[in-house]
Amino acid sequence: MLLRGDTAYARALDVYCMESSKLMNELGGMIFLMVLTLTSLVSASLLFWTWITTHREPFLLRSAIAYGFAALSALMLGLRGVFPDLASIVIGNAAGMLNTSLIYAGICAFNGRRPNPAWIFGPLLLWCLACLTPPIYGNPALRFSIATTFFALGYAVAGVELLRNCDGLRSRVPLAVGLFFQTTVCILRIPFVFVATDELFRFQGAIFVAMTVEIILFAQLLAYFVIGLVKERAEVALQQAALSDSLTGLPNRRAFLETAGKLMSIGRRHQRAMSLVIFDLDRFKQINDGFGHAAGDEALMYFAAILRRCLREGDLVARMGGEEFIALLPETGEQDARQIAQRVVSELASKPLELAGIRHICTVSAGTACSQDGSQDLDVLMAAADRALYAAKQGGRNRVEVVSAASQRLAMAV
Repeated sequence: MLLRGDTAYARALDVYCMESSKLMNELGGMIFLMVLTLTSLVSASLLFWTWITTHREPFLLRSAIAYGFAALSALMLGLRGVFPDLASIVIGNAAGMLNTSLIYAGICAFNGRRPNPAWIFGPLLLWCLACLTPPIYGNPALRFSIATTFFALGYAVAGVELLRNCDGLRSRVPLAVGLFFQTTVCILRIPFVFVATDELFRFQGAIFVAMTVEIILFAQLLAYFVIGLVKERAEVALQQAALSDSLTGLPNRRAFLETAGKLMSIGRRHQRAMSLVIFDLDRFKQINDGFGHAAGDEALMYFAAILRRCLREGDLVARMGGEEFIALLPETGEQDARQIAQRVVSELASKPLELAGIRHICTVSAGTACSQDGSQDLDVLMAAADRALYAAKQGGRNRVEVVSAASQRLAMAV
């Protein structure tokens, strides 16, 4: 009797352990999906908060919405059994596809391009059609492979779009590597599911847990790299703003001196001719006093546009301040520098500018200095060009004067 009781107790204990193990196995998959849901919501909140507190970069907002769909996807799949399988499977995977589509759309916005609607809505529509096909919906392995293929395609398209814009932002590289890595992971999953046990499709087992953990880590790293990319571009924009003139968009005095010093060093090392031209708008104070400061700003922007058209690609042009502009012409002798400066002077004088409704002819004077072998320093060239500019003003304005840097250095020595 005792042995029989012990046997019944042992059997009951075995049944209890088996059921407990089964329950823990089922809860384990659900717990990891709930963790994925919570972490996605945290990432979505972080991205949304960053979007609010920064310059409202569309990439951040679309990424925040994408993570919201990722949270919805994990939630629907985690509550499979609570909701009908059709709703859980179809909506859960559709939300995951919207996640990858919105990441792609966010990158397009970051690059200044419109996303291709086919990449956004195509996978979603094809997935819904596949789920309406009984042979596909009734085959878990085929259904899983189709959804995973669309996920891989979404990550790959986003990675390619990210690398299309060559703006020098270093944060693009790790983000693209992460997207292509996840593409590879998704592709490797596809053949595996056809030999997997039913445990995987019930969201149970070590394999499912490993897959979920990998997705959690990838999602957190992706959000980190997205914020890093936006932050890097904001920092670059601030640096560029510090080195550019806000009115004309040309480099400012600081940027000119930094870049010109490097160009002068190259010219000196290779003994190449270097020319420098200083432009100064004639009677600019009369424009400000007679037409207002807005008209003066318009005249400055108009002249800056002329400089961009008349100077060559390798020339360095900047606004030094007020109505004074400067241009460094690498590998340019005295005669060529005079011709380039004269082209600018003639271009401005030949096209009247409408200021406050009145057609007004603006003119500019230019002083040019040249170092035939690049041996003179930048300050010597600038002093020589400034002397030439003074001569142009004294000679009647709207003209070009040339003074050699050697004679200016001799005058300074005397």
